[in-house]
Amino acid sequence: VFQMKPDRNPEEYTNLLQSIGESTERLSNLVKDLLTFTNEQGIGKKEPVELRPLLEETVFELEEYAATKQIEITISGQGTVLGDDSLLQRAFFNLISNAIRYNVDCGSIFIEITDAQVTIADTGIGIPINKQGKIFERFYQVESQHIGSGIGLSLVQRLVDLHHGRIELESEEGKGTTMTVLLPLA
Repeated sequence: VFQMKPDRNPEEYTNLLQSIGESTERLSNLVKDLLTFTNEQGIGKKEPVELRPLLEETVFELEEYAATKQIEITISGQGTVLGDDSLLQRAFFNLISNAIRYNVDCGSIFIEITDAQVTIADTGIGIPINKQGKIFERFYQVESQHIGSGIGLSLVQRLVDLHHGRIELESEEGKGTTMTVLLPLA
């Protein structure tokens, strides 16, 4: 369709490239999630993982995405857990990415680390109470108008389970969501 019109202005090219970039990023994240999800081997290495640097790196990767909605992300605290740093990074990437996606413009995300617990709280749209029990199911999406594969939170659940941890959810429609990940201490 884009090629059908012979004369395009620079803004149209910029918009097309931005759209292609966003689609490529979504597809890349989907492939990463699927590859991680199909890895049924469990955790290959269990090492002490410092949570603060891991979360700072994850937030850095998502900084540009958060900036598109003018979302401020704050990290506080320290903690060290036993696990696989790349798998934990994937889990936290998905949680923070969701906190951005379902947040309001100019919203906030607060990440608090206490020992072996990470709490990610956003000021977003929240999850209806009647949908909260299903959000960790594979391919489930709360609202169909949001772009996503529906496997992000089921992958998070699986990765937390592999670490012998648990994830807790608190959410109120229109007021935001808090996800708390509890992991074994190093």
